[in-house]
Amino acid sequence: MTLNVDGLVQTTNENVDELPLEILNRTGQSYKERVWKEVRSIRTGEARVAPTHPKLPCRHLVLTVAPKFTSKYKSAAESALYSCYNSILEVSF
Repeated sequence: MTLNVDGLVQTTNENVDELPLEILNRTGQSYKERVWKEVRSIRTGEARVAPTHPKLPCRHLVLTVAPKFTSKYKSAAESALYSCYNSILEVSF
């Protein structure tokens, strides 16, 4: 049974050149290139809607960049993570 949802959230890096194997196995390398061309870059804490693909079980793929945690900058990482969640919820399809 295929589950279709409105949005799937996936983390990536700021250059949008990393997508998980699960997505790439379904869509192929050309989808990764298409996403990169349309989205280009995302700042840490930001979310963007990527182009959809018929082989994904979702209507929209939402990409975000999570912060890298270090104890020295704990509050900055917490703030950026909050921004990730907030940005994901604010993205309009």
